[in-house]
Amino acid sequence: MQIGKNYKIEAEPKNILLYKRHLNKIQVSPHIETWGVVGYYSSVENALHDLADMKLRESDLKDIKEVVKKQKDIYELIQSISPKALQRA
Repeated sequence: MQIGKNYKIEAEPKNILLYKRHLNKIQVSPHIETWGVVGYYSSVENALHDLADMKLRESDLKDIKEVVKKQKDIYELIQSISPKALQRA
């Protein structure tokens, strides 16, 4: 399941893997795209929570109240996704 341009989630028999896209810029052309494992998770929901937390840390939000509110909103969105949709990923 592709998540935006730079992340994807894949399933193995016992793990859910979150990947981040990297471009190998050592070569002049063409840039080689690779995917690196960010983490291993027991569910898609856990992988999405970790991705949300990573993106919040990278954000320019400075006020802790804003960060907590945004995190709560994202977690509620993840919870609102049907369990069947999460299992298919």
